[in-house]
Amino acid sequence: MSKNFPTPLLNEFESTATSEGRVEKLSPIEFEMLSQLLRYPEQAVGRESLKHVSGVDDGSISDRKLDRWMAALIRKTNALHPAFPLVRFSPPDGYVYTESPPKRKRA
Repeated sequence: MSKNFPTPLLNEFESTATSEGRVEKLSPIEFEMLSQLLRYPEQAVGRESLKHVSGVDDGSISDRKLDRWMAALIRKTNALHPAFPLVRFSPPDGYVYTESPPKRKRA
């Protein structure tokens, strides 16, 4: 039986994510996107939903810009838990937050 990783605690006032003594400073956009992902663990959250919570409402956010923001967020969540990615791309068009390690492929 695999042990799940504890959910990172978000501090809105300091714009940080904390888990097991590790702290990562998040930009306001990263904070909002991680908050959205934490609301729906193990479920893919689409790009349009993440663009909406970014706080930029003028429709000027390209998929490329969103992917850059998500790449930075993924690096920071990997620093919170280096054993496996907590946030990852989920084809065809979203991102997912997980607390469970990936299943190993059988040989």
